[in-house]
Amino acid sequence: MGAGFEHTLEKLHLPLEHAEHAMPHLLVPLLSVISVVIGIVPAYLLYFSGKIDPASMVEKHAVLKMLHKFFWNRWYIDSFYYMFFVGGVTKLYTLVPRYIESPLDKFFHKIIPSIPGRLYGSGRDVLASRYGQEEVKGAPAERQPVVGISLGYALLLVLLCIALYLVAMLIRGWLIGP
Repeated sequence: MGAGFEHTLEKLHLPLEHAEHAMPHLLVPLLSVISVVIGIVPAYLLYFSGKIDPASMVEKHAVLKMLHKFFWNRWYIDSFYYMFFVGGVTKLYTLVPRYIESPLDKFFHKIIPSIPGRLYGSGRDVLASRYGQEEVKGAPAERQPVVGISLGYALLLVLLCIALYLVAMLIRGWLIGP
């Protein structure tokens, strides 16, 4: 222990051998009083007596100005919240239709339904080259290009089987694990 603390203990008429045991009991109230004084003195000077203007003090010191701005803006939690969550969701709901819904809609409602027609058209072209254009237009029903339609539906069936296989593999992977 320092010489000053021993001198204080002697003034209080406490024996030095009990100083080790008395130290924690004296330290807590002493630190408490010191922290209250540290808080009360600046508060009194700034807010009650009016001797120091808080606004001018903040304007003079850059560190105080930065701290004031940081606390005034509530640690920028609101700014982060609005930027990340509100702005993120807003950005998502504008991007999802453009990059996810529209391509899927186009694929399932335009491309896939057009496959049989395209194959039917190519089947008609094959028949036209074999029998001549005039014969195909007025051909009886048994000679109509059924091949193209059949190929279109066969292609759709193959695509459906591939899709079901992929879904089964995904489910198997989830159930069994890696």
